[in-house]
Amino acid sequence: MHFLCFVTSFAAESLQLFQHLTPEDRDATALLLGFQPNMAGRLMTPEYLSLKEDQTVQQALDRIRRFANQVETISYLYVTDRDRRLTGTLSLRELVVTQLKTVLQQYR
Repeated sequence: MHFLCFVTSFAAESLQLFQHLTPEDRDATALLLGFQPNMAGRLMTPEYLSLKEDQTVQQALDRIRRFANQVETISYLYVTDRDRRLTGTLSLRELVVTQLKTVLQQYR
C-alpha cells in the first residue's frame, strides 16, 4: 500500500512539474522519457549538432560557431550523409587541429 501511495504521489508531482515547462522543454522531456530506463535513448540529448560529410573543416567550424549556443554539447560532433544517416563522429579537438580545407568525409 505504501508503494502505491508513493507512485501516485510521484506521478502527481511529475505531472505538476511537467506542466510548468515550456512547450519545447515538454517535447524534449516527453521524447527522452519515452525510452525505457537504462537504455541509451534515455541518456541522449535531442539537442546536438550534426555536420554533413561533404563539408570542409572550415564550413563545420562556421556551423559550430553559428549554432553552439542552441545545442547542449559540442564536444563530440556527428557526421551524417545526405540522408541524415550517421557516418561518423569526431571530437571538437580533432576538428580544430585539422587543415581547414579537409573534407569531413575523410574521417570515416
